Amino acid sequence: RIDHCIFMAPDGIVKRRSFEFATFPLGPQQMFRFFMNNPQPFFIFLNIIEKTRLMNPWTIKFSKSQLKDEEQRLRVLKCWITLKHLRLKQTDLVHLINQAKFKTHLIFGKYDRIIIPEKHQSFFDRLNSASISIIESPHHELIDLSLPTIKKFLLQESK
Repeated sequence: RIDHCIFMAPDGIVKRRSFEFATFPLGPQQMFRFFMNNPQPFFIFLNIIEKTRLMNPWTIKFSKSQLKDEEQRLRVLKCWITLKHLRLKQTDLVHLINQAKFKTHLIFGKYDRIIIPEKHQSFFDRLNSASISIIESPHHELIDLSLPTIKKFLLQESK
């Protein structure tokens, strides 16, 4: 029933410490939920991390800008907590994509510092027939800037 599958900046293919920590069942998950519902302590926490240089300064700046709005914070919270139940081993995902009868396309942003294309190279290398695009885009603009790539992929594959 599926003809095409498009992964856009797919999170979870390569494990990220921040996601693993925030969705760990006991303790960190409750702390993550608290921070998303109570942003002031979260932003103080980010300022401390920024001063100690424990995290990339760009990531901290991105986090502050993307999580300043309550709706955005709740979206991240719901998404991360929900996605933790959809975990699949990378080898299993490679096998599923390679065995799939539908066309698979992965889209990454060249300037994405959240889902970094280079960190996915070993994953890419194990795919038999999936196509990959790395477009001139940062993470937060990927949806808008990838529309021509998606259109081109769908048009090519429907011929």
